[in-house]
Amino acid sequence: MLTPGVLTFGPPELAPFLGKWIRDELSVSRRVGSVTLGKEGFKKLYACGSYEELQRSLAEDLALAEKYNARLKLSAGESYLVIGPREIASHRGSRDGEGRTVRYPVLGLQREGRTTIVASTYRGNPMGLALRMRKDWLLVSERYQGRAAALFPRSPVFRYYRTPKE
Repeated sequence: MLTPGVLTFGPPELAPFLGKWIRDELSVSRRVGSVTLGKEGFKKLYACGSYEELQRSLAEDLALAEKYNARLKLSAGESYLVIGPREIASHRGSRDGEGRTVRYPVLGLQREGRTTIVASTYRGNPMGLALRMRKDWLLVSERYQGRAAALFPRSPVFRYYRTPKE
């Protein structure tokens, strides 16, 4: 994790992504989101350009806020990414409070348009993480390589927001 006031040197392509990002529960399962929030409610919240805008939309629509809170209760707990210059740590919450952290070393970077592909490994197998900004959201998906690319379906896209300033 980055320490305030300390200079870190790493790939400049990662600079906009450094820090802690909390996963938006709406991106975990769009199907569940559409069922619990209704299609129009889901579209309205997913169209928000930032987490703050999403919170304002919920404050304006109390019925939708109730549905959103019910959706959050289905969650396994807070999940987040910590992106550093040499490593990406992915923490997934769990209902029992334990959680699990997976660490991905940053082995290389490649730009594809507005997307930064972080080359890494998982359990000894090569893989990549695609990072892209859409408004204030960080969009993350896995890029499978080699045999896994032929065996597995395309990875879902998860949406993250920065930790609110306190």
